Amino acid sequence: MRWDDVQILRQIHELENGESGFLLSGYSLMEKIRPSVPTDPIRDANLFAKELLLARSAGCVDFNDQAYSGPLANPASNGHLWLQQIRDISLTLPGRDRALGRLVIANPPDPSEDDGRNIASLTLQEIADAIGATYSPRQVEAFLTDSGLTDEYLAQMRGSSSAELMQSLLENLNAGGSAARRLLRTFLGSWLSNRLHSWPDLATRRKVMTHLAQQGWHLRGDRLIVGEQLPAPDDPHVIQGPIVATVVRTDIAGSTQLRKSMGEAPWSDLRDEHYTSLRRLLEDYRGTEINDLGDGLLIWFASPVGAVRFATAAVDEAVKIQLTIRVAIDTGECRLLDPTNDLDGLPLARVERLAARTAPGEVLISDSVRPLVRGLEPFQTKNVELPDFGPMIAYVVGNPGA
Repeated sequence: MRWDDVQILRQIHELENGESGFLLSGYSLMEKIRPSVPTDPIRDANLFAKELLLARSAGCVDFNDQAYSGPLANPASNGHLWLQQIRDISLTLPGRDRALGRLVIANPPDPSEDDGRNIASLTLQEIADAIGATYSPRQVEAFLTDSGLTDEYLAQMRGSSSAELMQSLLENLNAGGSAARRLLRTFLGSWLSNRLHSWPDLATRRKVMTHLAQQGWHLRGDRLIVGEQLPAPDDPHVIQGPIVATVVRTDIAGSTQLRKSMGEAPWSDLRDEHYTSLRRLLEDYRGTEINDLGDGLLIWFASPVGAVRFATAAVDEAVKIQLTIRVAIDTGECRLLDPTNDLDGLPLARVERLAARTAPGEVLISDSVRPLVRGLEPFQTKNVELPDFGPMIAYVVGNPGA
């Protein structure tokens, strides 16, 4: 199981005002606040001991480790015994403030964000190499400071090159307690979401996101969360014969008027920012770009659910940069054109007609998509007439979440 520093402080505060007997030893405290069936008793105890030591070094917790007459066990390797040896756990005044939320925590603990797992060293090295290639050693420290890393962690960096400095920092955060891991997830999520001074190119982002997904790490908004470990995505070039594809057409509402009112250069910058956001979401939801249509993208997905989630996220992201887009989605049999990722089939023509009937800010799906995404309600029916295809009952999608 995972342990979180804020969770432990809150539990100690509750026990101080109630069942204080559980604070007589570290082992009693751990047994009280963990689930009835631990995932790994030895590892759980070692991690819990580490969190208590970190909380004491931060001035949030106090306990007596001198009451035991014999030598203290090593908390890193024998946390089970060490927790039985320490006595009288209590909160300090700063610890009570933190437990009661009197101190602002930038990213409150979220059960879906951490289960104690670490990020693979090779993945951290890929990230360190990418950032190190952007900055000199002197610039790296300024970049990290601007990104929210404190002197406490920057002082731990070791190495002569930018990549070595980054690697040591990321490894130290990865091996730290829950607060350090939370900071690492925040930093990596912001970097992958283009929120920092520099960000990965699409090829680097694709590789890092694939490796994180294989370890069970996924990006939700700009936060890394834990979930199912996924295999590397299939290469679409190996697909042969007809496939059932979900085709997505995005379109910037009022693009011509925006272009005229803004001027060519500002319009081009805004559109490029929007396209960068769309392509980032494509990586997250495993879509494949077919074509850039000037005011939107034509995309296909193997998963209809992934297509709808991409679409609702794309609408939300566009709003952040003061753009309104419309998104149409259709599903049907297509032919993959090898060796490119292009498709050929009626869904490509039908989705264009459907996009023309989609209102600004809407995600509109065809009647062929509707049965495949039943878990993403609510839907609102919309009668449309599609040239060359006739009448259709289409469906406006509510926001099912990213």
